[in-house]
Amino acid sequence: MARTRAVAAAGARLFDETLALERRLRERRSDAAGEIARRLARAREEIALWRQYDYLIVNRDLKEAAEQLTAIIVAERSRASRLALGLPDLPLPQQGGS
Repeated sequence: MARTRAVAAAGARLFDETLALERRLRERRSDAAGEIARRLARAREEIALWRQYDYLIVNRDLKEAAEQLTAIIVAERSRASRLALGLPDLPLPQQGGS
């Protein structure tokens, strides 16, 4: 699937408001101004493309965002298309008759 990227191969992306991200990066004082500008530009690009992702998590509250990400991972692991066929407790119809 062309639009699938990132976490759990499901296109989940964590977004934060750009201003909050900028404030956090500047308060941390661990990145040069150029690196902060690069990261902010990348965040803006990702936010502009949010409709292309399968999931959207807005990181306003860390606990809530982590819970949403966990739910996405569990759901993706449970997708029928990801499960191997022939489960011992699930009889499958025989192919080709009889």
